[in-house]
Amino acid sequence: MVIRSRSVSFCLAVCLAGCLSGCMSGQQSVAVDVDPTGWDNWVTLTYENPDTLGSKDISLSLRYNAGASPRIGTYYVGTGAPSGALTEDELQVTLDPVTDNGLQEARVLLRKGALLAESGRYVFTVKPARPTVGVWSVALEFRPTETGVSSTGRRRSNRER
Repeated sequence: MVIRSRSVSFCLAVCLAGCLSGCMSGQQSVAVDVDPTGWDNWVTLTYENPDTLGSKDISLSLRYNAGASPRIGTYYVGTGAPSGALTEDELQVTLDPVTDNGLQEARVLLRKGALLAESGRYVFTVKPARPTVGVWSVALEFRPTETGVSSTGRRRSNRER
């Protein structure tokens, strides 16, 4: 009888460890290219969320060249949950000067400690408040939250629009 309870305990421990390791997966990102000669429309990024227990830090990332304008801009980020719930965030992004002829990346924290409570496909939309040139791609990065829980940006629900 003792052997059986130990094997059951061992199996439970292995299953629990497997579940926790799945919940503690590393960084994930989704990206889309935009027109560097003029971007002014919504772009869509989708994220499959398997983890409903762990909180995430979500960042907006823009890749741009030396001719990028405006250097300080406002960007709208819409979030659609699998259930259809909608929110919109407003972010200020500063594009630092490019020191060579390549591309540079600007990253801004969208949400710290976000809990994506639904499993399934989240749909994010991103749009500059005014036409932007020199931006080549837009990405969202999802990292497990390490410390503290707070939010950044200005969030509006679909009722405020």
